[in-house]
Amino acid sequence: MQEPPLIMITIRRVTRNINTAILTLSLWISTAEQLSAQENCISVLLPPPSSAYAAILNDIKEGINETADREIKYLNISPDSNTDNLESTICDRVIGIGNPGMTMAEKMNRKSVSGAVFIPPGEPVGHNVYSLIPNPDSLFERLQFFNQGIKKVVVLYSFKYSEKLIHKAKISAKQRGIELIPLESSSLRDSQRLYQQFFASTDDTTALWVLQDPLTIDNNIILTFILEQSWNKNIILFSSQASLAKHGALFSVYPDNVNLGKQLYKAVTEEPFLNQKEVRLLSSMKTAFNTRTASHLGIRYKRGKYVDQTFPK
Repeated sequence: MQEPPLIMITIRRVTRNINTAILTLSLWISTAEQLSAQENCISVLLPPPSSAYAAILNDIKEGINETADREIKYLNISPDSNTDNLESTICDRVIGIGNPGMTMAEKMNRKSVSGAVFIPPGEPVGHNVYSLIPNPDSLFERLQFFNQGIKKVVVLYSFKYSEKLIHKAKISAKQRGIELIPLESSSLRDSQRLYQQFFASTDDTTALWVLQDPLTIDNNIILTFILEQSWNKNIILFSSQASLAKHGALFSVYPDNVNLGKQLYKAVTEEPFLNQKEVRLLSSMKTAFNTRTASHLGIRYKRGKYVDQTFPK
């Protein structure tokens, strides 16, 4: 059989090389386009859909959408979601919402922040996390707005849940000229005893701050006791727990979720925030205010600053 001419062999080799080069170039272009697309969008990792917190997520999404100048891609994440399946499709920057979103965001090799999680200050985290625990300074600011005569604040706390929060609170209180008196408790039984001692010896120049600490407050005996005693002795009771204003506390705070969404978007798009790894306490918050308690205490108020929602309805 006659061998093909040398020129034919050369043409075939050149053609094969050209085809290889074209394929390589196509793959490179495809990869570059994919990377460019990932850089021009932000992925928001949401917890599994649930009617229990649908309104909260909608508010956070509203805040993100109002602020966004890039494409936003929302994705529901479950605890068993596979990171390998997400790596090729997820954007260059990621916002994790809730515990599932935060956990997944920290696993991804992306620039990320997280929010809407209950994490105390000082906890080790892989990126900036915006906690739902209120900043104590914001609470003290509201307290002094409603009553400038308060000189002391008593708060029960447990070492397990609130020790680092109390450390920050002491600094904020001192800067505002308030003496913070933290009473450590190890159980609900211990807390009941400490509350009894507090009300037996206090006066109306001292306020009581109730934390989101399961070892210092319940929704039954202790809550009923401190509400009754605060009313009878004209003591200002305020709380980090959103529901307590409804039950009779002068005021309590709750997240402003629209502004939280805006805050998270800003954090993930600005480099200084991305280079930090710390828990940031809630600063975007609204105030629930009990008008009946205010009238009983002789506190004047008007709807507006620090009165976003009023009780009784």
